[in-house]
Amino acid sequence: MMTTAAANTGTDPTMTAVRPVVATAAVRLPWSQPPVRRCGAGRTLTLMTTLILPVALAACQSIAPGRADVGAIPPRFSTVATIRQASGQCPDSAAPAGSSGPYVAGFWRRQPVWQQTLADNLSAAQATVDWTVDFAAGESVVRIDAGAQPNPGYRLVVGAARSAPADDTLRLPATVQPPAGGLMQPQVVGWPCVWLWLGPSEYRQVEVLTR
Repeated sequence: MMTTAAANTGTDPTMTAVRPVVATAAVRLPWSQPPVRRCGAGRTLTLMTTLILPVALAACQSIAPGRADVGAIPPRFSTVATIRQASGQCPDSAAPAGSSGPYVAGFWRRQPVWQQTLADNLSAAQATVDWTVDFAAGESVVRIDAGAQPNPGYRLVVGAARSAPADDTLRLPATVQPPAGGLMQPQVVGWPCVWLWLGPSEYRQVEVLTR
């Protein structure tokens, strides 16, 4: 914004009497708008160079266009469609160091890599035997593991996926549910996992939200 201010530039040396020469000086503020700054109900603030500029600016309760003093803006989330979901046992699970809950075992966004996984991983081939994922259209596959559990009665429950394009992250809520009480369970370790076939979405990393 340009603000008009009256300034006393000194005296005219050609005159025997001292007389002030009034000139107009342009003061450029941090933003560019019409040359009049209006405050409150249409009042015009005239800045004099003899005044302290910060005090005069404080009288105007306005914010520069395109700016808002609201702090950090949280990422905008959008729900990612889950086309199919399959539960299984993944004994090849390897929990990250320090993990104490569900975690991301892997995600696939390219057809060749997924085909190689199906060839190498029997649990993947069995759980997704009838899946036809269209990777070219932006679809993807994610596997979430619960790690070793006391028996196969423990279940892994995964909620709706959400993406935040601003930070390239896919977020999945997941919990481990114990078996219902009163039921006998085999006394062997279980490795519950969930495979997710997701609709078109953009992300570069996956995060599990434990509840």
